[in-house]
Amino acid sequence: MKKSSASPRRTARRGSRRGTLSSNGRTLAIAVSCRCDAKGIHVTFDDGREVSVPLLPFLQEALPKERARCRVRAWGTELFWPDLDEVVGVNYVLGVPEDDLYVYAGFTKYSDPSRDSAL
Repeated sequence: MKKSSASPRRTARRGSRRGTLSSNGRTLAIAVSCRCDAKGIHVTFDDGREVSVPLLPFLQEALPKERARCRVRAWGTELFWPDLDEVVGVNYVLGVPEDDLYVYAGFTKYSDPSRDSAL
């Protein structure tokens, strides 16, 4: 932790700490790179792990060139194939709830006051 400029006390980082577990007990992480081959999607995470999952149907039908152009976006929470215009959440690869990953990545959930009053 680093010190605040207004106080001699150390300030805590926002968001979850590395190695945090999701609500289902799996370790959360942010994707840093991804690649696909004929058998699966391979994702490398910020904690050094590489996790692989079988290809989804839209990737099985894609050309190898289209499949190979996998990109990480949304601050490490999404995998994107621009040639196919398809997105897969990193939560799918990790097998964790989407909300747990978003909180871990530092996203804040805000409520819409207009929707709350309608309830």
